[in-house]
Amino acid sequence: LKERRRPPPIGCMLWPAGRAMLQWMLMDACIPAHSTLVEIGAGCGCTAIGLALARPDIQIIATDSCRESLENLRYNVQRNNAKNVQVVEWDVSDSAPPPFDLAKVSVVLAADVVYHTGAHGMVSLMQNLLQRKPDLRINLLLVDRFSGGAVAGVSGVAGVQGGYQIRPPGSMEPYAPLDPMIGQFEADCAKAGLALTHMEWPPATRNSVTSTQDW
Repeated sequence: LKERRRPPPIGCMLWPAGRAMLQWMLMDACIPAHSTLVEIGAGCGCTAIGLALARPDIQIIATDSCRESLENLRYNVQRNNAKNVQVVEWDVSDSAPPPFDLAKVSVVLAADVVYHTGAHGMVSLMQNLLQRKPDLRINLLLVDRFSGGAVAGVSGVAGVQGGYQIRPPGSMEPYAPLDPMIGQFEADCAKAGLALTHMEWPPATRNSVTSTQDW
């Protein structure tokens, strides 16, 4: 994948969260056969292209709002011959209907999209999408930057030393993120009536990510 080592724009860099999301989607997410997925903030295309090549039966709509990132994303899609990836420009802060047929979409996914002022915007987006399609599944990977940055945050999710905290399945103990934006995001979801399910990363997925990711 073509990438930049430093921003701007951030969408032209490869972030660990995209790699972690890809592995989880491939190993644990139970993607329906012949389904259509939408990725928000696809960036360089690590998740979208990886899924497309591993699952030629599915269609993926890879979205971003940055023109330079979109140009780089299209290059990577073409370079990897990912024929089942469609690149679409989408400003998710716009309340207008999405620029694709939402009725055909089964899953929306996004990695590392809640940061700075992005918490409330993401809640509004999810509300908008779920009002239009109540049975839509949304998978988010959140990175706790207060654990020492994005790399350390995703490392924590992946099972190596880091500060990202996860509740075990079925746990009723309150979730205590270090990053206040994640806490605000969860509070905003609760106010909006959106139910969140925290999921633990299975050991096999953690091992796969940590063994192949250059942290």
